[in-house]
Order: sequence, then C-alpha cells, then structure tokens
Amino acid sequence: MIKKKDIKKTYYNLKDMSDVYFDLDNIFIFSKKETKMETVERIKKEEKIKDKESFAYYAGQIAYYLLNQSKSAEKTHAMIEPFINMNNFGLLAERIKELFNSYKHAIPLNAKRFNEMFSEMWGFLYDNKEEKFTRDLKTLFYAGYFNSNENIFYASSKEGEK
Repeated sequence: MIKKKDIKKTYYNLKDMSDVYFDLDNIFIFSKKETKMETVERIKKEEKIKDKESFAYYAGQIAYYLLNQSKSAEKTHAMIEPFINMNNFGLLAERIKELFNSYKHAIPLNAKRFNEMFSEMWGFLYDNKEEKFTRDLKTLFYAGYFNSNENIFYASSKEGEK
C-alpha cells in the first residue's frame, strides 16, 4: 500500500524534474542558431555594432559607401577585392581606414550616421582586432556591401540626414 507521505514525495520529485525540463527547454529554445537572413534582419533592425556579425555587416556597408565616393568613371566590384582577402578584423579595418583617407574629402563633416557607425566600428575593434574574418563573417560583409538599396548612409532619416 502506498502511503500518503510517499505520494507527496513522488509529487515533489516529479515537479522538480518538470521544472528542470522546462528550464532546459527554454534554454535550448532561446539558443537556437539564427539563419543568415535572420541575422541580417536583426542587425538591420538594431542599427548598431554589437557583435562580430554586425561588425562584418556594417563594414560592408561602410566599404560600399566609401567606394561609392570615387569619381572614377568605371566603378566595378573589383574594388572590393582588397577587403575580402583579409584574415582578421584588424587588417580589414586598416583597409577601410585607407579607403576613408582616400575619400574623406567627399564625406560631409555632419554625416551623422556615417560618423556614428565609423566610431562604433573603431570602438568594437579596440577589443576585437584579432577576431578572425571567417567565411561566415565574409558572407555578412557581402550582405552589407551588396545591400546598396538599404545602405544606412543613403537612407533618409527622420532628421533628413544622409
């Protein structure tokens, strides 16, 4: 015969086990890996450099914006080649800095979005310059670079800035 005391003990053990199950279930639900498209959508929504993925995406946006400042009659995507062959963020940023130095005369001093993102890029690099520029991160760089119709430096803002 089962005693009332044993039933109560079993109930608590099952309750504890179910609590652990639900805790684990929540952990695994929220730690699912994003798809590349979900990552890009998250990055575009946040409009901040918060992690290596957003850094790679906005580095592509910055590179496109800077390359577009060229007055060359023949702009081609071959201009992006020096950025893709980098193996870490520090080297990628050096290439972007060189590009900035080439076209800084064409960028207005009050280009608020550019200034903020360029500043965020350098702030992120302070602690992450040795981060590897992996194939996945290069994919996000390309996503930022080729997303020219949604480049944040050309999109009009609420204040009417570019």
